Amino acid sequence: MLLSEDKHYYSVPFRYLGQVVKLIYTLEWVEICCQYERVALHKRSLTKYGYSTHREHLPSHHQWVPDWSPDYFKQWAARVGEQTLLTIEALLSSRTHPEQTYKSCLGVLTLEKKVGKDRLEKACARALVFASVSYKLIRSIFDKGLEELPESQAFIVTTPPLHENIRGKQAYQ
Repeated sequence: MLLSEDKHYYSVPFRYLGQVVKLIYTLEWVEICCQYERVALHKRSLTKYGYSTHREHLPSHHQWVPDWSPDYFKQWAARVGEQTLLTIEALLSSRTHPEQTYKSCLGVLTLEKKVGKDRLEKACARALVFASVSYKLIRSIFDKGLEELPESQAFIVTTPPLHENIRGKQAYQ
């Protein structure tokens, strides 16, 4: 639930998903009620766009997610290597709210199990050359085998062939 005055999100037990709830708050506490029954109580936070979540509010298969944080992903990436750490830092800073990048970070870091540290490091180094880093980009690098190419072959620029249907820049003057 979003307390719009503070722009802060508070959790409710997942079984109340889609139900109408009422927020009652003071300077210290936020109480969430459903059908005149308190379903959640949180210490009020003034952190804009932050999240206050009680682990027990999540379904059992999601209860490990609150452990995620930018530091969690950075520490994991650092164990893989420097290029992976730089990639994860770029991913985390690519959105206003780092929480929006957690799935991408997880996707990149779990690639290590499939391809190994060395290949992931090479793919991350290759991805950092581009303006925007993403899981999809790194996955594409693996799919095309580009991480194994020498850097000199990374970007071969070809000129378009001469052809009567291709207009040059003079056609747009």
